[in-house]
Amino acid sequence: MFALKFTLLMAFCLAASRASPVDFINVGYENQIINDDLFKSSSILSRHARSPEGGSVGIDYRKDENGRVAVAQYKQNIFSSADGDRSLDAHAHASHNFDHNSNAFGGGVQGKWSTGSGGSADFTKDNFGRQASVQLNQNLFTSRDGRGTIDAYAHGTRNFDYNYNNFGGGLQGRYRF
Repeated sequence: MFALKFTLLMAFCLAASRASPVDFINVGYENQIINDDLFKSSSILSRHARSPEGGSVGIDYRKDENGRVAVAQYKQNIFSSADGDRSLDAHAHASHNFDHNSNAFGGGVQGKWSTGSGGSADFTKDNFGRQASVQLNQNLFTSRDGRGTIDAYAHGTRNFDYNYNNFGGGLQGRYRF
């Protein structure tokens, strides 16, 4: 339980730090006293600029050996390589299993690479335990502006807490902002 709370706390801190503007003092003026009345006060969580590749929202629907599951997921980019082939994202997700009428919430870290159509490796901690997974994607459709995609995918998951494997596949739609 501590690990889940710690992961969610770190994800919140990361999101808050990414949302907060950082003001740097000009070189040579670091040690001078600054009159705070000259500056407007701003909210801690205000966001003044947003990069187009900063985050994404996704909705997945899949059917595998666990039943029919819908997942809503938010991702925030932490690192991207200069050539764009590799990235590291923090994510939070919520899911609902229609066959077992259960809900799940969690978060984790995901690394992606582009080899051919692409793939990812993911480590998450949620109420289903600690899981590691590998996913391979094949793009079926990309919007004209490149932000919307529909992919077919196959995945394999290993749950370390409950000692089981899960294999499946499905369709995935994403819109990046």
